[in-house]
Amino acid sequence: MGMSKDELSDIRLRYIKEELHILFKEKFSELKNNPYSTNPIFLTYDKFTFEYGYTKADDDVQSLDSFKAIYENIKIDGTERELRNTYTIKNNLVEEIITKRIAWILERI
Repeated sequence: MGMSKDELSDIRLRYIKEELHILFKEKFSELKNNPYSTNPIFLTYDKFTFEYGYTKADDDVQSLDSFKAIYENIKIDGTERELRNTYTIKNNLVEEIITKRIAWILERI
């Protein structure tokens, strides 16, 4: 007896979720290894491009001596839309961002 469509869909979503978690963790490890770098990291999945980097918490101007936040830019291919967020650095921030983005992507694919 084969699997139902719901079971296959559930397996597919779990696979995508795990794949995204691995991709985000790899990219954020690059960012974490150099907290004073002005070079952002990029991650592309499906029609979404994510950009993350360090910035000052109060504006988008980067300064090597006062990184207090991680900025996030999300571009959606085929549209002019760009979403921007700034997260103040705290414990478990990377895991929080990863969890939010995975849920966000899964809602849109």
